[in-house]
Amino acid sequence: MKTYIKEALFILVILFCNRNAQAQDSTKVKFDTDKLEFGMYLGGDFSGNNLLFSFLPYASYDLHPKISFGVCPNVLVIVNAQFQYPQGMYGTSVFGRFYISEHFFLQAENAVLNRKFTNSTSVSKQRRWVDEIMLGGGYRKDMSFGYAYFTGFYIANYKNYKSPYPRPIIIRAGVGLRLNSELLR
Repeated sequence: MKTYIKEALFILVILFCNRNAQAQDSTKVKFDTDKLEFGMYLGGDFSGNNLLFSFLPYASYDLHPKISFGVCPNVLVIVNAQFQYPQGMYGTSVFGRFYISEHFFLQAENAVLNRKFTNSTSVSKQRRWVDEIMLGGGYRKDMSFGYAYFTGFYIANYKNYKSPYPRPIIIRAGVGLRLNSELLR
């Protein structure tokens, strides 16, 4: 039940931000391909003893100069000191970002990941879907190829027996390669 409340609050925040962005401009809102961005995050997530290598293609759209939303398919490889070999995870996430200044932003992200679980009564491993609601912020510095980024997140619905992260705090760093929407025309 608590997960549904958090997801409903997340959606309300997104709708509220969208409504405020539209209210500031009295002209009709239309889809502008110049505000569309395609890219790829390459980097890692750090949490306790876990290191996740990330390969995350994304598409985002700027609703307002300070507000953007996007979707991001996830391919993650987790390396944990407790395991003898790396584990793969996949899934998708949706995110909303609000820029406080040119480089600093707040972000809300809902990631749904498929990962392996080991049954304590047997050696068999089963894959299950895990929902992670992440709230945080970060720093993004534009560069010639795209940008470098550093973010910190708190997992609002953290459950240590389900999450791939040993703690509810995640630090993510890497580079984003920007593919201009003009290349797709």
